[in-house]
Amino acid sequence: NTENSKLELSCKYMLPSTYEDVLKIRVKISKLTPARIIFNYEVYKEGIEKPIATGKTEHAWADSKTLKPLNFKKHFPEYYAKIEKLIDE
Repeated sequence: NTENSKLELSCKYMLPSTYEDVLKIRVKISKLTPARIIFNYEVYKEGIEKPIATGKTEHAWADSKTLKPLNFKKHFPEYYAKIEKLIDE
């Protein structure tokens, strides 16, 4: 079993939004290593071309029982390959 722990989170707000706004969130994997994965986010408000917010999260793969770092590529090669393929698309 694995645990995916957040190591870092950042967010930059450029424009406000309200509960009534329709938002689209784009997520992209920006970096993948056997031990970590980094996602970048862009939040778009309907009718506005530029993102109203951007963000990033960094996660580490860990053993769910010991919480020690885990080589995801070694333990789950088929899933790691699928994630790698997503980056190339």
